[in-house]
Amino acid sequence: MSDGSDAEEAVSTMDDKASAPLAASQGTKALRRDVTREKLLTTAYNEFREAGYLKTTIKGVCEKAGFTRGAFYSNFRSKEELIEAIYLQANQRQSHEIRKAVVETLSELHALNPSSPVEIATVIPGALRRLQFGSTEEARWYGLVTELRGASVRHAEARRVLQAAQEDLYRQLEVVLGELLERTSTRLLLPLRDVVILAVGLYEQELGAVSMGQFSEGENGAAKALERLLQVIAMPKG
Repeated sequence: MSDGSDAEEAVSTMDDKASAPLAASQGTKALRRDVTREKLLTTAYNEFREAGYLKTTIKGVCEKAGFTRGAFYSNFRSKEELIEAIYLQANQRQSHEIRKAVVETLSELHALNPSSPVEIATVIPGALRRLQFGSTEEARWYGLVTELRGASVRHAEARRVLQAAQEDLYRQLEVVLGELLERTSTRLLLPLRDVVILAVGLYEQELGAVSMGQFSEGENGAAKALERLLQVIAMPKG
């Protein structure tokens, strides 16, 4: 005679079978939403770069991406939230590329002279040159950020986006620089955050010069300035 366990197992099996289509449907919807979100981000990024922050509209982004406004608002509450997502993506991509370039530059310098310690004042400028910072494409992105800064003077939401994105960038670059300091047994005479802010400022100054035609693409003025700065403030540990 059954003690009821067979019946419970049968019910459990039926529940699993019933929930399987629902789970699959939810997974498909989540995937579609992710695809929609990424296409909106890519389209908006291109629109912002070409037309600028003020002239880019939600309607225009939706038309270019091939989605309705309903699809847009199921992913983003506003144009400001959209550009914040783009900004944070750019920060993540940039910090990843910098970390990769730093590791490659370190390996290259070690291979050239295995018996000598690698100086951070050589690594960072070398990594920046490897990345070809100061390109025309980056200058266009800087132009968009500059426009957003102008809008933030009057619009609180634009100001919030800018502050959040800037803080995110500083935080990610602090991690990259901290890792490099450990790998090269180096300490700095200035706080880590101050050095990151100075580095970003030098980089943005070069982008501004490139956008105004004052520097040719690839001159790496920021890399040279950073090299001189690090020669002064970087010291071996111990």
